[in-house]
Amino acid sequence: MPELKEARFFAYDSLNPDHASQVPRVFPIDSRARYEALFDAAGEEIALGEASPEYLRSPIAARRIHELIPDVSIIVCLRDPVDRAYSEYLMQVRSGAESRSFSETVFLKDVPWSLENNAYFDNVQRFLAYFPLTQMHFVLFDDLHSDALAVARDVFTFLNVDDRFQPDVSEQLNIGGIPKSRFVHGVVQKLEKNRLKRFVPDLFKKRVRRLEKLNRAKAPDLDEHLRGQIVELHREDTVQLQSLIQRDLSNWLNVIKA
Repeated sequence: MPELKEARFFAYDSLNPDHASQVPRVFPIDSRARYEALFDAAGEEIALGEASPEYLRSPIAARRIHELIPDVSIIVCLRDPVDRAYSEYLMQVRSGAESRSFSETVFLKDVPWSLENNAYFDNVQRFLAYFPLTQMHFVLFDDLHSDALAVARDVFTFLNVDDRFQPDVSEQLNIGGIPKSRFVHGVVQKLEKNRLKRFVPDLFKKRVRRLEKLNRAKAPDLDEHLRGQIVELHREDTVQLQSLIQRDLSNWLNVIKA
């Protein structure tokens, strides 16, 4: 895996002027040469990969991946769409980009924001138009949260690598919630976004992550009535998706999570 997360190369459309204007901020890798260079450090490894969540909802990524690496193994991690929408909202609140209530953001437009950004069926179907199910592996976020080692073993088996390897899953990264101190949160964010952070000692990075954890408080639970409304928004999409990927997603349809 390259050091850069979210290369977004296959979601980049060179003919789209909006995309061109967002290089390198949104699209850090805009050419095949630069993409291949991400893996220059690879030796004799039998599995190479990168992680770009943008590929799932991109209208062109599946086709572009198939054109360049048709025998690729694709891993898709899916989260309960209501939880994902709430998590994304909290992230916007933490960044200072959102001050409205969650319900206001969800129902602001004719097409609810949650349904527009967190519906999976069409996106997954787009990939299955190019790749058979045997080339795709679906991970459910709830499973990852409850038994990360079991999920890792399944992924290793799917990739045909050593499934006896025991990754360290003790540290939880990208913890959600809300900051206790806006000032401390701002300092941590500036450190994380600093272009020189790759030169910062690992010990200092660990201390910054620890500070971020200490400054994070649990977000308020989502109101059950609002959750129920959003569950209904996604019901048809969820039912179609579980049939498409052949996984039980009934827990996503419950207002009170099991």
